[in-house]
This record gives sequence, structure tokens and C-alpha cells, in this order.
Amino acid sequence: MHFPTRWDPFFNDYMTLEDIYAYPGQHFAFHARQLTLNPAAH
Repeated sequence: MHFPTRWDPFFNDYMTLEDIYAYPGQHFAFHARQLTLNPAAH
């Protein structure tokens, strides 16, 4: 399925169902790291 890549850095032009199901976790973790005052080393 094609997705608009400009909407989010985790969107790819073509995403599988597995990619789509993984997206919410990736999106949440990304913003959680942005909002963390003392980020853990990754």
C-alpha cells in the first residue's frame, strides 16, 4: 500500500501490513524520546 512519505519520517512509499502495525510503536517511541528530559543512551 502506498503512503505519503511527507506526512511522517516513518512512512515509506510502500508499506506492508507488518510495517503499518509497527508504525504506532515507532511513532510513540520517537515522540517519547523527544519529550524525555534525560534521554537514555540508545
